[in-house]
Amino acid sequence: MKEKHISRFFSTMNQKKILKELFFKGSMSITDIARELKISTPAVSRNVSKLMKAGLIRKIGWGKSNGGRRPMLLSLESNSRIIIAVQISYMRVEITAYNLIGDKITTNVFSFSDILPFERLWKMIEEKIKRLVDTHKISPDNILGIGIGLPSPVIHPDNKIVFSRFYGWKEQPLPSFVEFGSTKVSTFFENDANLMAFGENYLNPKAKNKIVFYIYFDVGIGMGISINGEILSGARGLAGEIGQIVVGLGENGQKVSLEEVVSQRALFNAKERIPDISSLSLENEEEMLTYLNENADEPGIEGLFDDIADKLGKIVGFISNAIDPHIIIFDGSVVRTCKVLMNKVVDKINFYSWKPTLVELKSNRDEKLVTRGAYAIVLKNLLEFDIGEER
Repeated sequence: MKEKHISRFFSTMNQKKILKELFFKGSMSITDIARELKISTPAVSRNVSKLMKAGLIRKIGWGKSNGGRRPMLLSLESNSRIIIAVQISYMRVEITAYNLIGDKITTNVFSFSDILPFERLWKMIEEKIKRLVDTHKISPDNILGIGIGLPSPVIHPDNKIVFSRFYGWKEQPLPSFVEFGSTKVSTFFENDANLMAFGENYLNPKAKNKIVFYIYFDVGIGMGISINGEILSGARGLAGEIGQIVVGLGENGQKVSLEEVVSQRALFNAKERIPDISSLSLENEEEMLTYLNENADEPGIEGLFDDIADKLGKIVGFISNAIDPHIIIFDGSVVRTCKVLMNKVVDKINFYSWKPTLVELKSNRDEKLVTRGAYAIVLKNLLEFDIGEER
């Protein structure tokens, strides 16, 4: 099905290579393209003509002359194709349409119940995507693909959910396309933390062509690993599932996972164990996180932060020793709100690591790295763009 979808846009591998060069270089002449790809100039000219006819590239002016005629410069036609990116997070879905070069066109956000079966949620997402496409007069024939980030590991190539702890989705087959009349647009599902790591390879100059750990410290906790622009999924799609690592035993001898101790939800529930907090009217997680950060020197809170920092720092430090990443990146509501806790976590990571590692704490809640990663995964799968390359 996906091969048929690809053929709607490209008839030869050389056309993909030409688009890739223009994507990463911005603008080039036919001669430059031929030299970079080691393809004959006449072959490049023929493929360029076809791509221009398809509306994928355009002439933008003339380059500098080297003694002869000035070369014609080409670039991608940014609005010729659309990529739709979807983030499914905790009781919230964000749908963003990007043009071919990654400029955001529009975003739609909606909420849903955490008891909703996946099949019903996916029908809602399909309806929202179709409404977005119709409202903005986007031709389905111009949609390159749809990338979706999930709060669950995904088994490839079986294309199914492993297990989502938030929603109870288990062994759930995932659709391979969205149907717009006679047009079938390919879908690509991936774990949200994996897409964040993948998106960092594309967005962050410090992370290009490197090994990236991306840790999402939010309602739950998850890790994505991207090595030189490739997602490390593992044999069963479970790579990076640090939330399920056992970190101790409960009062009744039951196993306690990292996520039960280290997450936004765990921090909110901690108020029951700290007398000075249990009597306060902190109604939601954000208020709780803010209070904890502002009172981090109180004995009960300081002890809580030290315990969390030690458990998380130890696990991340040990994994860092095994894979030796170039950069470790933390993002999520806890990272943005509990600065004191995160500074302790960084100190512990470096304590348990055999050498200091660059650790970056994300503070911009407006960076949509899941949807940017979903946009990039479509480029990689359908255009075979290596997002680790320099643009």
